[in-house]
Amino acid sequence: MHCIIMVFFVGFIMALGEAQPSVPGWPAKRSEYDIKPGGLTETFPAHKLIQNMADDVKSEAQRQLGKEFGIYIATEYRAQVVNGVNFFVKVQVDNDKFVHLRIYLPITHDSKVSLTNAKHFTNESPLNYF
Repeated sequence: MHCIIMVFFVGFIMALGEAQPSVPGWPAKRSEYDIKPGGLTETFPAHKLIQNMADDVKSEAQRQLGKEFGIYIATEYRAQVVNGVNFFVKVQVDNDKFVHLRIYLPITHDSKVSLTNAKHFTNESPLNYF
């Protein structure tokens, strides 16, 4: 049963990439979600859905990193299909300061995102598993 749910979830994620580019916040191309379970996608510019997930975990990121953020703009992301999806998101928090967030989206019915890790990085730092 769990395998069937995962196959459905991956199919749903891939279907998001087939949405029309004119739909605000939706990925413009399917390749964003053409990934193998456990592997990371290439890096893509953040869109409205990624910003919304980052916004949902902002207070937890501030708590984990011990700092209030003046600005908070998701700039790019990668995804990893696990037992759900990990989103690795680069967020600008000051003129020249960035943080990387690992946001987990479960495959459960409530699908509430959670922050599983947050670290300070530079703008030049690539988004990799951390």
